[in-house]
Amino acid sequence: MPRPHLLLAGLGHAHLFVLEALASGALDANVTVVTPEEYHYSGMIPGVLAGCYTADEAALPPARLVRGTGVEWVRGRIARVHAEEKQVVLENGGVLSYDLLSLDIGSRPAADDLPGVCDHATPVKPVGRTLVFREAAVRAADSASAATPARVVIVGGGAAGVEIAFCLGTHLAGRCGRERFRISIFQSADAILPEYPGSFREKARTELERRRVELRTGVEVRGVEERRVITEHGEPVPYDALLWATGPRAPSLLRASGLPVDEKGYLRVQPTLRASGHAEVFGAGDCMTPEHAPWVPKAGVYAVREGPVLARNLARALKGEPLEEYEPQRDWLSLMNTGDGRALLHYRGLTHHGRTAWWLKDRIDRRFVARFQRLGR
Repeated sequence: MPRPHLLLAGLGHAHLFVLEALASGALDANVTVVTPEEYHYSGMIPGVLAGCYTADEAALPPARLVRGTGVEWVRGRIARVHAEEKQVVLENGGVLSYDLLSLDIGSRPAADDLPGVCDHATPVKPVGRTLVFREAAVRAADSASAATPARVVIVGGGAAGVEIAFCLGTHLAGRCGRERFRISIFQSADAILPEYPGSFREKARTELERRRVELRTGVEVRGVEERRVITEHGEPVPYDALLWATGPRAPSLLRASGLPVDEKGYLRVQPTLRASGHAEVFGAGDCMTPEHAPWVPKAGVYAVREGPVLARNLARALKGEPLEEYEPQRDWLSLMNTGDGRALLHYRGLTHHGRTAWWLKDRIDRRFVARFQRLGR
């Protein structure tokens, strides 16, 4: 009897645990991974911008992860899922069949369909693109002066935009001095970090302002042109480097494929991470919403908890065994690199900014990446 074929779409945090299970012999299947680009661990990318790490230290290259495991890596992106036929269609027209499909394809920045965004802005996802944004900011700052500083604009004042502002600012200040660049954050909500408690927001705001980061809260960007963004009031704001870091939006292929989705277009999964009404389809990470816990944020700390459950359930599904349920945590540790040897921390009502928080974040991130960099060696 031929071995079943497991198709992994995307290479987010959760799928790393599936590859680990395969390498350990805990999962018996022929496996194909479909992902379009090199993978970097998102938790360390702001640190790469600040110079805390090299890009290689944050990298988890698919070619290396699958080395010696028998997994086939297909460099590409899935355009459509035909669940009834158990097939996926790639953007290049290729077709792959599967016995089990697991989707860990993340999300895309919200409002990437606004005029000019795709043509002129660098998206925060996939996270490796942030390194392109840094190079644009560096080039602009290198050729700027105190009289005409480089204009670095970040649209989106959530965790990603704020942490990148901290870390990129540290890098540019060390390279050419703070007088040769200005960072502005545009946030449509009335405050940055709206998903965080007030004490965390206030510490972040105070630290950003101390570093002369301009906070344009309550201002919505309606479009992007070459070298300028257009606000809801028609105000043109010039830029030399532009990052689009707005909140997440569901991948359009989920709804287009007729898969079960919630009102925002995210894949609906049961507590077992199996798609509702589709026994052969599983989902994890930002692309899905658990039906029993729709409040779960689109955040890596949840995907990391989902990963081991997903790996075990894929193995059990292949054997026809009962599946276990994923129970999301209600409390989680939030850590944000401020790029200066310190980090912001929030946990169970405690907010702290200091070197101890950075030591903890650095330790957690390095251990996570080292765990999976060992695969394929």
